[in-house]
Amino acid sequence: LIAGIAFSIALYFALLLLFKASAREKRFRSEVNKREKSEELANILMENSPNAVLIVDKDARIIYINAQLTVLLGYKSEELLGKPVEILVPKKIRKRHVALRNSYLKNPGFIRFADRTDLYAVAKNNHRLPVELELAPITIHNEPCALCTLVDLSHLRRYEKSLKTQKKSIQLIHDVTTAAAEETQLDHVIQLTLNLVSKSKSWPIAHAYFPNKDKTFLIPSELWYLKDEASAARFKTVTMNSPFKHYEGLPGRVWSLKKPLWIYDVTTDENFPRAHLGVEIEVKGAVGLPVTVNGEVVAILEFFDYRPRHAISEH
Repeated sequence: LIAGIAFSIALYFALLLLFKASAREKRFRSEVNKREKSEELANILMENSPNAVLIVDKDARIIYINAQLTVLLGYKSEELLGKPVEILVPKKIRKRHVALRNSYLKNPGFIRFADRTDLYAVAKNNHRLPVELELAPITIHNEPCALCTLVDLSHLRRYEKSLKTQKKSIQLIHDVTTAAAEETQLDHVIQLTLNLVSKSKSWPIAHAYFPNKDKTFLIPSELWYLKDEASAARFKTVTMNSPFKHYEGLPGRVWSLKKPLWIYDVTTDENFPRAHLGVEIEVKGAVGLPVTVNGEVVAILEFFDYRPRHAISEH
């Protein structure tokens, strides 16, 4: 009888222990499932983020990047995973960045670097992209990591630059019209315009042509803007000996077409005679502008640079 009672008690405790073990296993599986679902949800959110996202471990090595980062910077996943995060930092500040990121990893917290004009991420083609950076501490497999979010500011910077250029243009128009209102002689107005436009748009050389009395030729004038007269000496000499007919050279084309004309590099332009006289001239980029009064062209303004310049130049 005693043996039977002892067996029953032993069986009871065995079943109780088994039940508790089963309950613990269920709770463990539940926690694992919750964690897996959370990780899956987090992965979905990061993969579908409109911003570039990467995660670095405690050694500042990249352990995760999302699809948007590969699109933004042009890298493949295998080209970045396991690499130090400095691969995405401009070379000239990489040493300083090592100290900064080590300091952050020792004292992590949420940080947002906004309204900074000196933050760039380096793409695979070495092009620097202006970015806004957010840092947040996270834990992965009980190891401290940092979640980094990059917001591409390229469009914003282009808009800001365009807005700045527009403001400069408005100010230039104001300055020219104000100066013109205060002058009664055309020569004075032209000289003021050459000076203002050249200084505002960084053209080191500017000059004006005028039609002769019977309007058959454009005659070079004594009106110049020269930032450095010595550097433009040869070109000035050639120009002062170069009248032009309609459709001839930069001034002749602007005269006939009655509209601005831009030349990226005058030395490669077939219709720029001053570059083909056997004398090496100093200029490259050029633009010509007509000055009209009641629909008639009364002067041609030409501006030159020592380097080729695109028509989209902001300078």
